[in-house]
Amino acid sequence: MLVLQSPVLWLVVAAVAIAAVLLVVRGRKPADWGFKDVVKNPDYWEDSRQAREQVDAAAEAAKGWSEEEVASFAKRYVLEAKSSRDAWDEALILRVLAERTHPTLLLLLGDPALYYRLVKPTGVDLLPEAPFNRACDLLGDSPPVTAVEVLSPFLNDPSDRIREDAALSMAKIGAAAITPHVRKALADPDKDVATYALMGLEFALERSGLDQSAATALFPDVLALLRAGKNADHATGVLFRLDQAKAMDFFLSPDVLTAKSPIVHEVLEALAAAKVSLPRDRLLALIADLESMEMKYPRTYALSEALRLLGQLKREDDRDFLSARTSHPETEVAQGAAAGLLCSFGLDGFEQRISDKENQTGYESLSELQRFYSAVFMCDAEINNGGLAQYFVNSSGDQWKDAVAGLKAMGFNERLTIVNEAIAKFGNQGPSTDRNVRQDQLSKLFNRNDSIFDALDSRYFKSPEVTEVLATRFVLAHPDGFR
Repeated sequence: MLVLQSPVLWLVVAAVAIAAVLLVVRGRKPADWGFKDVVKNPDYWEDSRQAREQVDAAAEAAKGWSEEEVASFAKRYVLEAKSSRDAWDEALILRVLAERTHPTLLLLLGDPALYYRLVKPTGVDLLPEAPFNRACDLLGDSPPVTAVEVLSPFLNDPSDRIREDAALSMAKIGAAAITPHVRKALADPDKDVATYALMGLEFALERSGLDQSAATALFPDVLALLRAGKNADHATGVLFRLDQAKAMDFFLSPDVLTAKSPIVHEVLEALAAAKVSLPRDRLLALIADLESMEMKYPRTYALSEALRLLGQLKREDDRDFLSARTSHPETEVAQGAAAGLLCSFGLDGFEQRISDKENQTGYESLSELQRFYSAVFMCDAEINNGGLAQYFVNSSGDQWKDAVAGLKAMGFNERLTIVNEAIAKFGNQGPSTDRNVRQDQLSKLFNRNDSIFDALDSRYFKSPEVTEVLATRFVLAHPDGFR
């Protein structure tokens, strides 16, 4: 049994498990294979599943390793792996080991003799990747405060990619000691470095791990970004959580809560997410100003959030106003009006309630109305993400009958027609509700014609029917089923 706890042996086991997939898929040039090849060959899915099971087993066994074994494995991964994508199995095992890898990571990051090796790219995942990037990833969402000292030199590196991950990990720490270093990152000439610092602060705030003195000291720096119209997508929410009272003074100022403000969309979004009640007269005036201007990004998004905020006031005399705008030609505006209506009737958050119930007690535990909603939105999400083939090849396709019934009940016409045409291609009985059987059916269809759904996908993507609007009307018509 001691032999089975060897990191090297477990990597061999994992490698054997994924050999079939790698030989078939990685053995060919990337340009030669893709999603359609996987659909044509369902065995790829089974090979991939078995590979993941083997790596999961290896990760579980790794919990019994000695500290020396953990250290050796972590050091080898950081310094010798080409990229985290190529060494995904090692990365998964190390993430399971979590804080046990930290002592080794800190030793590597703090060794001046390793600096240039740490920052030199060794490969490409989605972005150029160096050992330093892999080490930061393994530090996780709660790096130890002792990481401040070893991370700080990397904030001076010429590489934006290195400074980004240094800023992210530094801000995640949340301790008072991060203050000067995060201020430096927020003022970095590269906008993305500041974005990563803000994302790190979001992690610290989410776990209530940001020291109050750091929050107070960093408020002016985040505010300066917003005054300059920079990084608003993350800075607005961070500013609000650093100091709500001071943030509200800024958000409600005449230069910010106006249709002409370059950051009004992000401000409204942050306030809507926090369910802040804004003065109704100011909201109505803002909506009127936005509607008088040309409807284009980001005004459409600002108007959407303003309508959601109006609905959050839960005034009966605003419901007709919101309902009329669910037919707006701009999808974002119609979605915002629909969200506002749900808030007005106290139905906001029902999606999460359905999801929680499904996760806890299973899909079959949902009421018929809830199943219709869940199935329609999963169908819509899968198709929009990867087309009809992705929907049918994944487990969400098991509920295609509820999706069809839901689309019909909600009043869809074009989208329902498209889905029904796709179903008809499986024959008189339609696709199986058993995923394995359905994958075999899909494989036969794609081997005959791998463009079988292309025209239908194109029609679906172009459909003017707004899923959120029709679904909202359905929910409002059956409120007791979604409270």
